[in-house]
Formats: sequence, structure tokens, C-alpha cells
Amino acid sequence: MVQAAIEALGRVRARDAVPRLIEILGEEPWLQLAATDALGEIGDPLAAPVLVGLVPKASSPSRLWQRYGKSPPRKRPSHC
Repeated sequence: MVQAAIEALGRVRARDAVPRLIEILGEEPWLQLAATDALGEIGDPLAAPVLVGLVPKASSPSRLWQRYGKSPPRKRPSHC
């Protein structure tokens, strides 16, 4: 039932639910997946850094940043 509610929040693009959906990313795996999908459907920029943080290091998160109309943070040059 909770999973269905999370999915419904995504379908209606409930921006006011974004903070709670972000919290759900730390809960049971099936709720994490539903929350991730809902956050993607909602498209709130607040969720972008959190979702990018979930992408494995080997993957490129640039498409996710582009979806939210932002550019990924640039790496600072390291000084020796």
C-alpha cells in the first residue's frame, strides 16, 4: 500500500512530497525504487543531487543533471 502511494505521488508530480520521498531513499529497497521513480517523475531540482549520489561511480550522471536543467559540478583542478 505504501509503494502504491509513493507511485501515485510521482504520477501527480507532488512537489510537496519531495522531502519525504528523499527520506524514503534510506528505507526498504522496494520503497527506495518507488521513491526514485517518483522523484524522477516529479522532476524537482531539489532531488537531483540526491539521485546523482545514488548513481554508481562508474556511471555518468550527466543525463540526470540534464533532466533537471542543470550542469554537473565541475571538478576542481588538483594542485600538487
